[in-house]
Amino acid sequence: MIRSDIARASAVLMLGNLASRVLGVAREATVVGMFGLSAASSAFVTAATVPTMVYDLVIGGAISAAMVPLLAARADQPDTQRRVASGLLGLTLLVVGALAVAGFLAAEPIARVLGTPVGTPTFDLTVSLIRIVIPSVLFLGAAAIYQALLQARGVFRYTALSGGAFNAGIVVVGVTLGATLGPIALAIGLLVGAAAQSVVQAWPLRGNLLVPRWPFGDPDVGKVARLYAPVAVGLVFSQAGIILDRYLAWSTGAESIALMRSATTIVQLPLGLVGTALAVAVLPSLARSIDDRERFDETLGFGVRLAILTMAPATVGLIVLRDPLARFLFERGAFGPDDSRAVAEAFLWYAPQIPFWAVDQLLIAAYYARQRTVTPMLVGVAGTILFAVLALVLYRPFGVFGLIVSNTVQNSVHCLVMYALLWRDGHSPGRQRLAGAIARAIAASIGAAAVVALAFSIAPAPPDWWPNALWLAVVGTGAVVAAGSILIALRTPDLAGLTSRGARLFQR
Repeated sequence: MIRSDIARASAVLMLGNLASRVLGVAREATVVGMFGLSAASSAFVTAATVPTMVYDLVIGGAISAAMVPLLAARADQPDTQRRVASGLLGLTLLVVGALAVAGFLAAEPIARVLGTPVGTPTFDLTVSLIRIVIPSVLFLGAAAIYQALLQARGVFRYTALSGGAFNAGIVVVGVTLGATLGPIALAIGLLVGAAAQSVVQAWPLRGNLLVPRWPFGDPDVGKVARLYAPVAVGLVFSQAGIILDRYLAWSTGAESIALMRSATTIVQLPLGLVGTALAVAVLPSLARSIDDRERFDETLGFGVRLAILTMAPATVGLIVLRDPLARFLFERGAFGPDDSRAVAEAFLWYAPQIPFWAVDQLLIAAYYARQRTVTPMLVGVAGTILFAVLALVLYRPFGVFGLIVSNTVQNSVHCLVMYALLWRDGHSPGRQRLAGAIARAIAASIGAAAVVALAFSIAPAPPDWWPNALWLAVVGTGAVVAAGSILIALRTPDLAGLTSRGARLFQR
């Protein structure tokens, strides 16, 4: 039953995330298509980092670390569950509202800290963009509480759709007003997208909408705050790492931040479609099985094996297809062939972390489900320190690629350390079957790479957009079929269960 719940939730999230990722690519293509890999694109990415940092620090980590586990544990007490959610909504709006005002007033110091060149038109543009986008944290905060309540109740489809709504706001407003307002249109689009995301998450609760409640004195809200406190400490270090990354990236060239953002858009294609969906789907099931170690380990093991079986072939496929894929996704308008080659090279150095990142999210969810938030925080702090040391050593000789490698090493090592600690704590999520999943994933990856290599030898990807798109569709489908056929031939039961559940969902 647990497997069925996870497979169903993962399938729903994957379908929604597919739409979200398509719109996410359209969002990035809109930005770089209008402004290329330029200072204007980097200014928008820098400004958009600010509400993201506020969201991640105040709310984002709390969803999986504290809110969903606690609300899921109150699933048989709907009135209590709703009271806690209303208190969390009140607390969130108080905190992010204060931070939004502070961010608006401190836009100039924030732009300096993030490394934007002072005394330049780019600096003035970044400050203006920060002031436009910072109110979005209010909408994002409300959306987060709705999301946590829905996930705790096992409702995932609105979570899956909300990211698409956010991206759609940037795309629609950017395309409509970009020629008139320039980068300002993108900032307005971000604000509209955040509002749309909040509406999508609140929609299923429209008949009984949450009302913000004074949170202080509620023991359950206090428990969420206590569980989240270690996570917040870790996130402070994580945000410090992001600030350092942005600061050093600006020093390597005005185009570096836009380049990194475009490359990570490709990274997020498989992670958003499968990796994040699995972590979100597994967390409530883990939270409900914390008193049954065998069930807990089996649930976690199932998620880890699925992550490996899907992410490893996807990573290899994207690596071998990176050049035509970058051309297909971004090459239009101000974004030229040289930009495509730069993005493809940046992605090559980001890509090795993809399977590790997907598994890592599940391991973190396992600790959060057990309401143990200190261990992930300590590992996260150590990872940020590792990134800082590597980045400071590598960015001068290797430029932006030194920062990318530092990020890849950080996230990969984080996963390995988390697995080792989980094992030390007495959890063994299917070690024997894990080895089999890794072997099958390697075989599927080789099959996918072989299909792409054969296609390149017979007919390389054409340079024009439409022929290149057709080539990618044919070759990509062939690679997926080859990888899937190998997994089926090797009798991979976990993947078979997921695909059969997904097929029934499509039929409905």
